[in-house]
Amino acid sequence: MRVLRYYYYRLYSYFSNGDAIPFFSTFLVIMVFACFNLVTLIDIVFSLIFRYTVVLPVFGGYGQLWYLLIIIPAYMLYRYYLKDLENHSKIIEEFKIETKRQRLISSIWVIMYFVGSIGLFILTLWLREKIRGY
Repeated sequence: MRVLRYYYYRLYSYFSNGDAIPFFSTFLVIMVFACFNLVTLIDIVFSLIFRYTVVLPVFGGYGQLWYLLIIIPAYMLYRYYLKDLENHSKIIEEFKIETKRQRLISSIWVIMYFVGSIGLFILTLWLREKIRGY
C-alpha cells in the first residue's frame, strides 16, 4: 500500500501548488483511475471468463446518474479515511523527508501505475472486441 500512499502524496503535492481545492482535485484523479481499474476488472471477469456482456444501467433516461451513486459515497469514505482519521497528515509526513533515490523509485512506480491502468483498460477493450466481436 506504500505505492498508493505515495501516489496520493504526489497528486496532493502537485495540486497544492496553485489549486484552490487540492483535496477534492486529488480525489477526482484517484477516482478516475479507480473507475478505470474497476471497469477493467468487471469487464475481464464477466466478458472474457463468463462470456456475459456488461451494460451500465440507465435510470429513466438519466444514463449518467450511476456516476453520482458511486462518487458521493466514495468521496464520503475518502474524506472520512483521510481527514477524520487524520491519515492525510501521516501520509504527507511519511514522504516529506524522502531522498532523491527514493523519490525516483517511487515516481517510477506511480508512472507504472498510471500507464498500467490505462494500458490494461485498453487491452481489455481490444481483447473484448477480438474475442466477442463487440
